[in-house]
Amino acid sequence: MADDNIGARARTAVGWRALSQFSSQGIQIVTSIILARLLMPDDFGIIGMAGIVTGLAGVFRDLGFGQALVQRPELGEEHKRSAFWVTLIMAGLLYVAIYLAAPYAGEYFRDERMVPVLRIMALSFLISPFGVVPRSLLQRELDFKRPFIAGLAGTIVSGGVGITCAVLGYGYWSLVWALLASSAIGTVAICIITRYVPPLIPSLRGSRDLLSFGAGATGVGIMNYAAQKIDYLVVGRWLDSTALGLYTRAFTLVHAPLGVIGGLVSSVLFPVFASLQGDPQRAKNVMGRVLTGVSALAFPALAIFAVSAPELIPLLLGPHWGPSVLPAQIMAGAGALRVLANPAAMLPKGFGAVNSQVWRNGVYAATLFGGAVFGSRWGILGVAWATLAATVVIWSLNAQLLYACSGFGLRDYAHAIREPLLISLLAVSLSTLARSFLLARDNDPWIVLGGTLAVGLVVASAIMWGPCPRCRAVGREMLSIRRGTEGGIAAHDKEWGTR
Repeated sequence: MADDNIGARARTAVGWRALSQFSSQGIQIVTSIILARLLMPDDFGIIGMAGIVTGLAGVFRDLGFGQALVQRPELGEEHKRSAFWVTLIMAGLLYVAIYLAAPYAGEYFRDERMVPVLRIMALSFLISPFGVVPRSLLQRELDFKRPFIAGLAGTIVSGGVGITCAVLGYGYWSLVWALLASSAIGTVAICIITRYVPPLIPSLRGSRDLLSFGAGATGVGIMNYAAQKIDYLVVGRWLDSTALGLYTRAFTLVHAPLGVIGGLVSSVLFPVFASLQGDPQRAKNVMGRVLTGVSALAFPALAIFAVSAPELIPLLLGPHWGPSVLPAQIMAGAGALRVLANPAAMLPKGFGAVNSQVWRNGVYAATLFGGAVFGSRWGILGVAWATLAATVVIWSLNAQLLYACSGFGLRDYAHAIREPLLISLLAVSLSTLARSFLLARDNDPWIVLGGTLAVGLVVASAIMWGPCPRCRAVGREMLSIRRGTEGGIAAHDKEWGTR
């Protein structure tokens, strides 16, 4: 990737990635709302339990070779060939392992429905290896147009399959078939669009060159996945499938929109930072602008969501999802920290410092596990508080590593987020007053929800685009997330160098 045109490539990449994330996540959110009305929390709980097992196995799916194809400075044909065959071999081994381990998983979660569900869901492992190499090569070149088309096809078909099966009364199996449809259609589409033909002759030449980074990336993935799912594990084992269904919906309501921002930024930042390994000052400049942009997008939205959740969740999903409200509000606070932690993890990863991330994610996972077990005595509410505490830990650890790699410190963090934070505080204060006013007059819940959202959004927009020059600058940074993470960096190098 030539350094002289990285800005243009990044701008184009973010544009296509934004289109991909917003369209796919939009479809998924609508589909999720429909399925939440057609299915029960227990149905989502059983899939959540099975997803813990398949998700953990998925960390080993390609041994990090896909990411190594993106990060490696020089890439040959032997690296692509060996990456495919390593991925395919691992996929076969993982499928067999999950098939044999399914009865033990059912016994652990005390739910025999896990056995057939796991064995069917694991079929996705035999499909996905065919898409690893073409997706990695496209990401390396910051080409997100073709993955957008392939991913959109998988998302649309998946939603259609899931809703159709739910209407026909298939229960939790609706979610299983939707997941398989997404994997199959997405993989077939990316191979067709890129005209990728898997190598027929087995070869592991070049695998040694990819193994070092791949092993480190896998270690990070293991710890990161454990940290992301260990609270699910605790809720599913210490509580029950209904509690897990409620907890996962609360988590998804907060993190699905954040996934749009995180997926948009992180997937582009990784190859961008990999190309800036020899220029930490410029990487620091990029990080400051990115954190301003993502916090301007996420902070006000999370704040307004937390205020409106008591009406938003029951009205959208149904009254039986009411117990998810308080956990979702707590997770909104964790989401704000995660917005800052995730982009900060991309710079060390792009610089090749994956081994330094392994133990940090391990500390995060251990903190979350201990906190979740302790908090489970108060149900999913206690586990939600444990999630917030553990997120503080991982943000602190990522911030320290970010400083070690680029010199981006707490003062830079404060400079990047102070206006988005102020905007959010004002929006949440006034929307809370509006909600209290509407509730005091016994208005219909839809009116309360609409008024709360309207006040919060109008206030945030008015401040961000109002007379304050700093706030308008934040608005421009927010839009720059759509235009490109690297767009206009050269013009701001001097400014960021003085922060």
